[in-house]
Amino acid sequence: MAKKGISACIMVKNEEKNLPELLKNLEGVVDELVVIDHESTDNTEKILENAGAKIIPQTDPERLKGKNWVDVERVLLNQNANQEWILHIDADERLTERTREELPKIAQQNDYDVIWLISKHFYAPGKWFKHGFYHPHPEPRFYRRSCKTNWSVKIHEPPQIEGKQFYSDLDYDHIYYTAGDKRIAEKHESYIKVEREQKKEYLSKNMLVKWFFIILGYPVYFFYGLFRWMAFLDGWRGVTTNYFLAQYFARSGYLEVFVKKKLGLIKTNPFLDKNYGKEAPK
Repeated sequence: MAKKGISACIMVKNEEKNLPELLKNLEGVVDELVVIDHESTDNTEKILENAGAKIIPQTDPERLKGKNWVDVERVLLNQNANQEWILHIDADERLTERTREELPKIAQQNDYDVIWLISKHFYAPGKWFKHGFYHPHPEPRFYRRSCKTNWSVKIHEPPQIEGKQFYSDLDYDHIYYTAGDKRIAEKHESYIKVEREQKKEYLSKNMLVKWFFIILGYPVYFFYGLFRWMAFLDGWRGVTTNYFLAQYFARSGYLEVFVKKKLGLIKTNPFLDKNYGKEAPK
């Protein structure tokens, strides 16, 4: 089989249900699997070993302190990859057939350094969010390993990547429904703690101020997602998911940081100010 020059970089935890399908999805597309396993207690590690994956030990000092700085570990994955191109993908994501066909072709060309792919969140087989906070959006998921990358915050942040950018119409599926609502809620609870931890220098320690912004954030983000991103057009699932995400944003401290930036109390909002991917082709 011809070499594709692509390393798939993955972070996992208890993904025995998702991994077999993901590994099948990547067959013929990538040459190498580079993985960080976050202390899985199921058969995740065995599945990865059988697939010949390169499993990287958790050596990130922040994680050793008990902090789930997910995006920082992506740098560690990059450093351990051997191929020219990096594909960042999660266990509950799948490349579409067209994307599977095109990525190896792109890897053999020298036109661009960073390829943006479109993320589509599925909530049921064959159904995906066309609106709301989960509307399809581009992310820089495929890029040369030699590119300088920087994650300005610790979690849920597309990296700044130096190089010639291409905003493609290639997409991948985020299979939202496989985890189940309970698992998703548990993950969001852990993410909220991480989000507030990384914003702590911007957030007030005063409990009244804290809860003022949290309570205010619920209707602000709910109606923003409902009408700005038209979540209601996805039906009852769009509305309920919009509420779920609104409480996530409210509790994660985004509104307080946003208001303080607008009032000039802080100079920059590293969680919303974007400065990457300006070379979209015409």
